[in-house]
Amino acid sequence: RLRLLRAIDCLRHAATGVERRDAAQLLEDGAALERLCAQNEELNRGKSEAEGEATRLQEENRRLLGVVQQQDNQLQTAQTRIGELEELLQAQTEQVNFLAQQLQAMAQDNPARQDELFRSYREAFNDTQDDWAEARSIQLPDATNYPTPAGA
Repeated sequence: RLRLLRAIDCLRHAATGVERRDAAQLLEDGAALERLCAQNEELNRGKSEAEGEATRLQEENRRLLGVVQQQDNQLQTAQTRIGELEELLQAQTEQVNFLAQQLQAMAQDNPARQDELFRSYREAFNDTQDDWAEARSIQLPDATNYPTPAGA
């Protein structure tokens, strides 16, 4: 019977020690859990900020890509127009050269006609008609237009 009482006493003593140790372990585990939760919240906040920044940068990239594509289109349009103007210039230069040769040939064949041509040339400067003011203006594309953001 004495052994039985001693065994029960030992079990009680062991149970109270385990409870004390379990309580201390629970407090330590609770503090560790709180630290992990705080770290998790901080990491989630950082992740949200990084995702927001990534989204903002993707939108900026899309906007800039639109600007580059629009400028590329304007550049291609301008290059096409330059090609057309160069062809026009070449054709008009050939016409002027042909007419100058014809005029020179006509003036050499008839010296009296040469004086008459110079006189009509001088009189052309006294003409009140201003060909430059009456000329049709050429509209060239403006290469500095930027697309406006969709929200603006």
